[in-house]
Amino acid sequence: MSSDIGLKHKTSSTDVSVTEKANSDDNFKDHDVALQFLHKRHNVIDNSNLSSNLTDSNGQTRLPAHVLRKLDWYILTFMCAIYFLQFIDKTLLNFSAMMGIKKNLKGNEFANLGTIFNAAYIFGEPFVSYCLQRFPLSRALSVFVVLWGCVLACHSACHTYASLMVVRTLLGILESASAVSLISISGMYYTKSEQAQRIGYWAIQSGTGTIVGALLSFAFQHVHTTRFQSWQILFLVFGVITMVFGIFIWIYLPNNITNAWFLSDEEKALVIEHVRSNQTGVENKKFKKHQIKELFLDKYTWLMLLLVITSQIVTGAVGTFFTTITATFGFSNEVTILL
Repeated sequence: MSSDIGLKHKTSSTDVSVTEKANSDDNFKDHDVALQFLHKRHNVIDNSNLSSNLTDSNGQTRLPAHVLRKLDWYILTFMCAIYFLQFIDKTLLNFSAMMGIKKNLKGNEFANLGTIFNAAYIFGEPFVSYCLQRFPLSRALSVFVVLWGCVLACHSACHTYASLMVVRTLLGILESASAVSLISISGMYYTKSEQAQRIGYWAIQSGTGTIVGALLSFAFQHVHTTRFQSWQILFLVFGVITMVFGIFIWIYLPNNITNAWFLSDEEKALVIEHVRSNQTGVENKKFKKHQIKELFLDKYTWLMLLLVITSQIVTGAVGTFFTTITATFGFSNEVTILL
C-alpha cells in the first residue's frame, strides 16, 4: 500500500515537472530565438562566466578573437561572395552592350532594360523582405539566389526585346533579396561598431565584381560559336555559377546564431551575449504592428531613404551605361570593357 502511494506521488511529481516544462517552453515560443536557445541550454551553459569571457584586460567588452575569426571566416565570406555575385549579375547587361546584345534592340530599348531592372528591384523589396522574415533566413536567401541564377541563365535564350524585358524584371525582383538579407545577417552576428567594418567589406565587392566581370567579359569576347553569341555564353556561365552557389548557401549558411554549425554551445552563448548591446535581438518571426508604426515615425528612416536614393541615382546610371559612354571616345569593344 505504501509503495503504491509512493509510486503515485512520484508519478504525480513527474507529471507536474513535465507540465511546468511544457508551459515554460510555451511561454518562450514567441520570443527571440536567442532567448529560446539560452532557455533550453541553461543546464549546459555557465551564464556566470559569459561576461567575464567577453571582458579583456582593459575592462572592455570584446568577443574572443578565435570566435570572431570563425564568424569572419564563415559568415563574412558568404556575405562577400553573395554581394560579389549579385553585383556582377546585375551589371552583365552593361558588359553585354559591347558584346552584341544591342543588335536585337533599337532606340531606347537598351535603356529600358536597365530601368525595368531597378524598378522591379524596388517593387520586389517588400515582398522579399516579408519572405525573409517569414521563413528561415538562409533558406529563403538560398531559394532567391538559385532562382535569380536560373533567370540570369535564361538571358542566353532571349532574342527579342520583349523576352529581355521579362527576364530583367524577374531578375530585379529576385536580386532585391541580397542587400536586405546581408544587412540582417550583419546585425545578427556583429555589434553596431563591428557592423560598419563588415558591411564595408561586403559592400566593396561591387568594385571587385566590376573588375572581375570586365576581365571575364573581355575573355568571353574571344569565344565564338555558330549557335551562341559571346554575350549569351557570358549570361549562361554566370547563371550556372550563381545557381551552384545558391545550393551552397542552403547547405552551409546557418539561419541564425543558434544553429551555426561551426560554433559550440558555449561560443554561441558568447556571441548572443556580445550582440545583446544592439538591442535588436537575433531572430524573431512574430509580426509586430507597432514596429511598422515606429519605422514610419522614425526620422532616421526618411534620412536613410534620402541618402540611398541620391547615391543610387548615379550608381544606377553608371552601372548600366559606363561601357557605352567609354566607347564614344573611339575605343574598340575589347578595350572599352577593360577600361
